Amino acid sequence: MCGKLPTAVETENTPFLGNSAATTDSTEATGPGTSTFFFTVKPCSLKVSVWMGFMFWIPKFDITILTSYTSLWYGGVNSLKWKSVICKGVDDGYSFCGALKGETINTTVRISGAQPTYDQGEYTFVFKAFSGYYKDLALCMNYTFIIKEKLYG
Repeated sequence: MCGKLPTAVETENTPFLGNSAATTDSTEATGPGTSTFFFTVKPCSLKVSVWMGFMFWIPKFDITILTSYTSLWYGGVNSLKWKSVICKGVDDGYSFCGALKGETINTTVRISGAQPTYDQGEYTFVFKAFSGYYKDLALCMNYTFIIKEKLYG
């Protein structure tokens, strides 16, 4: 199980992700590589289809090959499962690919997708990243967000 990250908050009458900054430390998260990590997304809204992700990370593994597994849970059902190879070792599209153990990664990445439609309720987003051919757990995040009113895509 991944370490639990700060729960989203709601303000005024606008459904939004709340505290999108996710920080972990080795006492909260399991697995190596999660002791120095910060990630935030702007804008902090689900009413758009393009976001900018800001990441600060000091990995405890070389990031030559990085595979991610993403899932979204709603009402006890895994409603989205997605696997992606982020870093392949050659011709990678992200500046952090190729970073060595202990190097500081401080970068911005573009995140895009179809504008989502969400029903009212609580959602849990789980992101796991594995490094190398042996798939060592490099990063694991749980993030819970609450939708106060239905969002239409």
